[in-house]
Amino acid sequence: MLWLLVTTWGGERWFIIKKVHSGKSDFELAIEKLKESLDIRRKIHGNNSEQLADVLHKLAAVYEKSEEYGEAVQCLTAALRIFKMTQQISRTSDTYHSLAKMKTIAAEKSGVDSDRK
Repeated sequence: MLWLLVTTWGGERWFIIKKVHSGKSDFELAIEKLKESLDIRRKIHGNNSEQLADVLHKLAAVYEKSEEYGEAVQCLTAALRIFKMTQQISRTSDTYHSLAKMKTIAAEKSGVDSDRK
């Protein structure tokens, strides 16, 4: 059983995920539910909505925590494109910095992994 609570606090939407009696990891559950949220947002708001970009940004954060940096980069790249298109200047700037950080981490991890082989 999984509970997904979406609340609004100060204009931000927070996703609180609690695992109960499931064999999946917290990261797997979070990714699964955020992908479901992406599908719903896409159907309701369209492919270029700020709401979709918000979920992509949250999904990137989960991918970062689960050390899936390539997936995080893809999500942030898609979110950045939408924020630029919708002229969300502060969100564009924040996402650009997150993306730069993620690309740096991904490159460092890839260098470490190739050194081990």
